[in-house]
Amino acid sequence: MKRHIGVKGVLSVVLIMMAVMVAESGWSMDDADFTFGKVEEISQDQVTISEFDPEQDMDVNVVYDLARDVILDNIQSLDEILVGDLIDIEYEESNGKKIAKVIAKDEEIYEMPEYDEGSESLENSKEGMEE
Repeated sequence: MKRHIGVKGVLSVVLIMMAVMVAESGWSMDDADFTFGKVEEISQDQVTISEFDPEQDMDVNVVYDLARDVILDNIQSLDEILVGDLIDIEYEESNGKKIAKVIAKDEEIYEMPEYDEGSESLENSKEGMEE
């Protein structure tokens, strides 16, 4: 019983500390926009990614300034991000600039399987799955 109270107490303190840290930063996830794309350039203060622009119906390069307190997810430092890597960015806009608040490096690259005309048709593949 005492152990459960101790664990609950520690968890409560940790949650309160996290809430205070977020409140002090003045930033919340509600303020953020989200994007993802392939890294074209990266430095310690900026990252340029190629991302899809639905208004232009094409990929465009977009520059994101890195917040001084940028949060890195799945990585320990920006040095782990290389040109060609896929990354996710949570950002906010300020004075016409896009400021990256959270950067995550995608661990897996999702690719569509290639269709070989000499192989089974899609219909035959579906039939085999139903058996």
